Amino acid sequence: MNSFSRGIGFGLISGTWLAAMSLFLAPIYVHLLGIENYGLIGLYVAALAMGGILDVALSATVTRELAWILARTEERSKIGSLLFSVEVVYWLSVLVLAFLLLVALNLFGVEWVHTSTLSDQQIREALSLMLLSLAIQLPSGLYTASLVGMHKQTHSSVIMACLGTLRGVGAVLVAWGMNDDIRVFFLWYIAVGILQIAWLRWQTWSCVREFGGYAQFSLQSLRSIRNTAGAMLLITAMGMMLSQMDKIALSSMVSLKSLGYYTLAWGLASGLSILATPVAQGFSARFSALASDSNETELANQVFSASQLMYALVIPPAITISLFAEEIMSVWVRNPSVASASAPSLSLLALGTAMVSSIYPPLNALYAKKQFKSVLAVQLVCLVVFFPLLLFLIGTNGILGAAWSWLIYSVVLYLSYVLLVTKLHGNMGMPTRFFKSFVLVVVTSIAVSWFAKKIIGDASYGPLLIGMIGMVLVAGWLSAVLVCPELRIRLGLMINSYRFRARNF
Repeated sequence: MNSFSRGIGFGLISGTWLAAMSLFLAPIYVHLLGIENYGLIGLYVAALAMGGILDVALSATVTRELAWILARTEERSKIGSLLFSVEVVYWLSVLVLAFLLLVALNLFGVEWVHTSTLSDQQIREALSLMLLSLAIQLPSGLYTASLVGMHKQTHSSVIMACLGTLRGVGAVLVAWGMNDDIRVFFLWYIAVGILQIAWLRWQTWSCVREFGGYAQFSLQSLRSIRNTAGAMLLITAMGMMLSQMDKIALSSMVSLKSLGYYTLAWGLASGLSILATPVAQGFSARFSALASDSNETELANQVFSASQLMYALVIPPAITISLFAEEIMSVWVRNPSVASASAPSLSLLALGTAMVSSIYPPLNALYAKKQFKSVLAVQLVCLVVFFPLLLFLIGTNGILGAAWSWLIYSVVLYLSYVLLVTKLHGNMGMPTRFFKSFVLVVVTSIAVSWFAKKIIGDASYGPLLIGMIGMVLVAGWLSAVLVCPELRIRLGLMINSYRFRARNF
């Protein structure tokens, strides 16, 4: 349990660091590269997420299967063959995906984006480099997921924090030295991606060797996960399309400049998911181990604890960002026109991202119990309903319409998964158990942020304003913990455990 808590702790530190660094570097990218080039970065992020359909499907399966096997000591020798077999399939799939994207690039790449300053040649070359970076970076998810499944989340967190820092800071230096050439920016991403994949693979196989066994290709290993991987592939494909179709649709329906504004807002809002991911990954492996042991009571307690922790972690900052969107954006980008254009979308995207982060615990509980059909049904209904809605809202309201679509989708998704997990696993309690904690955290966070908004008003700007908003955020986190008694008790036990170890160190 200590290694489990430590893994989540390191993951949170790593995620917080990467989120803070991304927020710090984004306005520098805009200043050095221009808003249109930054729109291309937004398109790259969307393409990376869409390409991640394969990554998330196989990686999520590997995390759960490794955690499942580790819970059964007599089967641990199978880990090497399972990972090697998935690795072969993964790399072959990435090559096929890269080829298909290359074909799509040559057919639609230049005509897809609308720009006033970049030449067709620049766009074509930038998109080609984006594709190469995509192919190199995708397999990192497999090795990260494997480390999490083997309860080595600390290792993956350290590696991702180091490489993320090198990628971000180096990209700024490269952009500064080469003026506004976006192509050099992506060349740097490629170089760091090669280093990242090599480091992660070496670390993963070093951990695998601890459990013995042979690393050989095994069709039997693949057959053992084919149903899970197939279901996850369908679920992830629809989930990624739903989460990224706003940026893909915007890239074709609005100008690259408007996409740049939306990308800025999305980048700030997505910092919440960076904070939530380590918690989701850590508890995912824990849920799978408990499901493997058929420990339903402890699984129920862990799901509820994970939900409370997620609420307390992401809802206070989401509400703070939403209420102070233009002030935060103004200080962040130091450009009033850019801040004014991005802030309305930011208010909605932050709330939607917090809602999506809140579904991770119940969703991972459904995955741990291999209840894929219900999840698949929810995603299918959402895809059929929300894609037309997205196109309509973008057509009438531009980037603000895309943000509204994201918020509506996230609310429906949260309600659906909470109802599913409580219906399929009645021992976890009634839906009111989840909704009560959620509502309490939302109400206290709104009260804290609204009261601070009235006090601060328009009197302060710059670093002083950010400092005051930071204090509001801390107050929101503390109030969220106070209204969640179970979370407060568990955090207290964890803190006392760390104190005891520190005294005896």
